[in-house]
Amino acid sequence: MLSRPGHAGDAALATHLSEHGAAVTSLPYEGYEMLTTDPTAARPPLPTIAAIVDWVALRAREPEQGIHALAAARPYEAQPAKLFGPGFVESPVRFGPGGRLFGIVCEPAERPSRSSIVFVNAGRDYHIGWARVTVAQARAFAAQGIASLRFDTSGIGDSQADANGPEEMLYSDEQIADVSLALDLLETRGYRDPILIGRCSGAYAAFNATVADKRVRQLVMVNNERFVWDPDESVEDAIRYAHRSVGDFGATLKRKGGLRRLLTGQLRIGPAGRYLLFRLMKQMSIRLAPWLGRLTKHGRLRRECHRRFGILAARKVDVALIYAEGDVGMAEFHTYFGKTGDGIAAYPNLSFSTIPRADHNFTHLGAALRLRDRLLETVRP
Repeated sequence: MLSRPGHAGDAALATHLSEHGAAVTSLPYEGYEMLTTDPTAARPPLPTIAAIVDWVALRAREPEQGIHALAAARPYEAQPAKLFGPGFVESPVRFGPGGRLFGIVCEPAERPSRSSIVFVNAGRDYHIGWARVTVAQARAFAAQGIASLRFDTSGIGDSQADANGPEEMLYSDEQIADVSLALDLLETRGYRDPILIGRCSGAYAAFNATVADKRVRQLVMVNNERFVWDPDESVEDAIRYAHRSVGDFGATLKRKGGLRRLLTGQLRIGPAGRYLLFRLMKQMSIRLAPWLGRLTKHGRLRRECHRRFGILAARKVDVALIYAEGDVGMAEFHTYFGKTGDGIAAYPNLSFSTIPRADHNFTHLGAALRLRDRLLETVRP
């Protein structure tokens, strides 16, 4: 029994079970509060998991008759099964170094597919996607004759973490490298001209994997929040406070005496406010970059962002930017392409569109269906 430290109810339950004849082993649930209050910063309680495994292994080694002896005498090997559905066939796959990455290949049931799509994790949502949207999208594409791979990058869902990788995989070079491993898998299965689709942090990984990998012919970024990563920005803060409004904080500063109160310490802004201030200053600095050039860090970020888009334009990669109307990621878009978005005119391979009545994750069914339809319109075999 995993008990929350100092929780009287958990202790009472353990006592109750013991009094009714159960042999109870109690372990503290380390990190429970972090898990329930801030899942972004929470990490798997590996020592606790190891203790559970040891407990189960000890029970299994105890001399028993029947099923344990039968299992030892008749070992078997699990074979991956295929799932057949209307218009699609799905197969589980493990790939990458040591088979540590896991995914589902979804293929058309009848007609062969030359094109293929790789769906990249949004945040730490595993390969089914938020509210299973990725499953629905993959099967809809299969019905259109396009195969796909929805997979988990290192340390997410059913993929093992890389022992030598960073603690935070989101917005990392290692996650971008995992996308290239997914492209390798599809290539070994005979698929060419791959397409990458990613939302939020998955869009960042897909974008930068496309810049690095010449095999990609089309890229779709949904609600992207970063094109290039500022090394001075904390990933944890970016995820935790991403949807706080810079505009609201800016309005607070514009009120009479707001800036003075901030500088004198009278305005308490907390971690969220400090991060929003960081974002506000970043956006202002990048907008000044055309005049200041490479003299500033943000001038160099702006130059690097457009260098990467220039690479895709030179390779004639079809790039689609899709946003939910009013999404927080639009701030990044306006930062690099202007208040009206006129900057995309420099890239003939780049398109921009919005989807109405949708949240950042496309949670409700109507929004999910509008996103699916937009993807089907955007991606062609």
